[in-house]
Amino acid sequence: MTPPDSDTRKPWLGVLGGAVAVAIWAGWISATRFAVTEDVDPVVLGLCRNGVPALVLMPWILRRGLIPRDASMGAVLLMALGWGAPFVFMVGNGLQTVPASLFGPLVPGLAPILVALMAWAFLGERPGGRLVAGLILIGGAMIAVLGQWLASGDWAALGGAPYLIAASAGISLYTIMFRRSGLSPVEATAYLSLYSIPMIAVWLLVTPDAFEGVGLAEFGFHVVVQGLLTGLVAVLAYGMAVHHLGAVRGATANALVPVGAALVGMFALGESLTPLDWTAVVAASVGVAVVNGVVRLPWRRGARR
Repeated sequence: MTPPDSDTRKPWLGVLGGAVAVAIWAGWISATRFAVTEDVDPVVLGLCRNGVPALVLMPWILRRGLIPRDASMGAVLLMALGWGAPFVFMVGNGLQTVPASLFGPLVPGLAPILVALMAWAFLGERPGGRLVAGLILIGGAMIAVLGQWLASGDWAALGGAPYLIAASAGISLYTIMFRRSGLSPVEATAYLSLYSIPMIAVWLLVTPDAFEGVGLAEFGFHVVVQGLLTGLVAVLAYGMAVHHLGAVRGATANALVPVGAALVGMFALGESLTPLDWTAVVAASVGVAVVNGVVRLPWRRGARR
């Protein structure tokens, strides 16, 4: 029997959704790097990133309740800690010294390794051959980036790396907890944004002068880039890619983020990459693609599709 939703799947819409998601994520990385190097406090970005989705998605929140019914509250709170306000804080501080073009290997590239370790530790899921191969590629990319900074004595970049590694751990925690939460992707975005607001309020109390020097036009720019585009449109576009292409092919968007971030960092911020940097970026992208099942291993070509 034909699946009920097969007629609603349009591959061209899936490709469009994936392209939009990658473009927004790559642009967001460079926009964040530019903002924090121009002394914009990360709390400003966090307010835009979480406040806008919380407002726009309020109908979903009201439909299910401020405390979501039939959902794991512990998982929802950990999701907010993982990909909510603390994530923006870590990314903002990390990108003060780490080039946007090398964000990919350290955050979306590292995340599959951390997810695999968390799933093994907390869910008892053993990594298979495909996963191990992808993780080896990603691990090599990490070693290339960090080793190069260590060899050249680039202590500023090394100082920002722990923040980005912590941000990657946050995404990984979100991924594991989302599977336990009982929420849809849109609901998850709504609640992690909502539960980030109290954290941002405390953050503002600690840094009351965070908005000094931020004009109305600049704040409006961050509302659009951080809140509307990254917090909402990219999430919906990625969901559209997964719906119309399937989970495996839709996940190509994740694999393209390291390369997209590197290209935008080069053209928008004038960053330059060494051949070793490019090797790390490509290895991270291929590794994520292998982990997601987008790229099949040679010895699995005969496997059933």
